[in-house]
Amino acid sequence: MICRVGDNVCGLFDRFKRKRINKGATEPGEVVEAIDEYTWEGLMDEIGYTGRMAYETDKGLIFHIQLTNKTDTPWGNVKLGIALSKEGILTPAERILRGEMINPQKTEIFKFYLEPSLKIGIVEILIYLSYYDFDRKDTVEIVLPTKKAKMKMPQITKERFKMEVIFDTDWRIVVSSMESVEVQSDVLLKKASTVFLDLEEKIRSLGIHAFKPEINPNIYRAIGRFWAKGNNNVKYGIHLEVIGKDDKTKALLIFYASDHMKLLPFASGVVSHIRKDPEYRRNL
Repeated sequence: MICRVGDNVCGLFDRFKRKRINKGATEPGEVVEAIDEYTWEGLMDEIGYTGRMAYETDKGLIFHIQLTNKTDTPWGNVKLGIALSKEGILTPAERILRGEMINPQKTEIFKFYLEPSLKIGIVEILIYLSYYDFDRKDTVEIVLPTKKAKMKMPQITKERFKMEVIFDTDWRIVVSSMESVEVQSDVLLKKASTVFLDLEEKIRSLGIHAFKPEINPNIYRAIGRFWAKGNNNVKYGIHLEVIGKDDKTKALLIFYASDHMKLLPFASGVVSHIRKDPEYRRNL
């Protein structure tokens, strides 16, 4: 296995030591044939495995794993671990999942919840499986086939939205029941007031209605709220918050959508539009 990111991937799998099995031995300690570590190719008839990316309402992105014990003996102390070839594009909520037992001919579902950063790129998802095999009386540890996830930023234009104006108080009530995703900037070396005006203008330019902002000029804190309705009648909201002091600024964007399948494309499309400005390309 080639580890492209060093510690992030290789470190997780360093614990996989080569196993030796006495095959055909008649006396304790006698080694007739030494077999290398367990491999996916050698265990395909015993392990049923599918892994796919999915989206779950109220939960977000998941890596959905279906694991089947195709043997006639149970597996105990089942563990699944996840590693990513690139950090920062997706972040697992948990890196290890555990199950007590998978009985013969039974299937269990495991879900790794993944937080997207709205950065682009292709991520290889590596899963290791560990379980105690009651037939071999040994712990089996293997790396399952690698899966890839491609995160990209769709382009959106103002033609996608229909202007619809609602009251600010209604906005707060409506978005409270919608799904959301957050994006936080790195520290921006610009005045907070400038950052707020820049981001507000870029969001407005997509044909998205902006409510009157709330601004505290002392320790600069500005909040902007936005509302849009798509051509497909899906409703969208954005909460923009900018805080700064001494030309060091951070921005928070919370995106809302009434259709969970539209949320990530909407959020990533708006972020992609903002990143067209070189000043925000690397920091948001």
